[in-house]
Amino acid sequence: EARALFHRGTVLAWVDSEGSRAASIEGMTLSQRLDDPFLRASAEGHAVYWQLHLNGARVADVRKAEQIVADARVADDRELLAQSTVVVALVQIARSDLRAAAQTAAEGMEIGRDIGNAYMCLWCYTMRVGALLQLGEWGAALAAIDEGLRIGAENHFASLLRSQLASLHS
Repeated sequence: EARALFHRGTVLAWVDSEGSRAASIEGMTLSQRLDDPFLRASAEGHAVYWQLHLNGARVADVRKAEQIVADARVADDRELLAQSTVVVALVQIARSDLRAAAQTAAEGMEIGRDIGNAYMCLWCYTMRVGALLQLGEWGAALAAIDEGLRIGAENHFASLLRSQLASLHS
């Protein structure tokens, strides 16, 4: 049930911020009552996301998000790895560590693709493109946009990639 709440919170993040936050909080509360370290790691990832979203990124958030990625790798929990890689890239972007964010997002694209999670994969494409644009790497950003549009269906991420493409040309 807690895992389902976290999935709901993740998907709602783009369209219903308050619904997303409520689902995440409910999942975090439920996870505290369960003896599941990976569920707790997922809860911590959601806590880092909401810390970032509501108050900005702290150095401690980078370390916490990177630890969740390391734990997910050890446990071979690919879903948690995909989710936590997104959180690391978001925190890196917020801390202006754009080169690391572009690399982390590229890793997240591969993880999302490997597990068949188009949502996480395409979210990572948009973060990679955003980081590359801020770094002034127009050619790499354009290539990432083209690749993301090829693999992405008509959805929010394809629209965001087209918007990034338009800003590149302006």
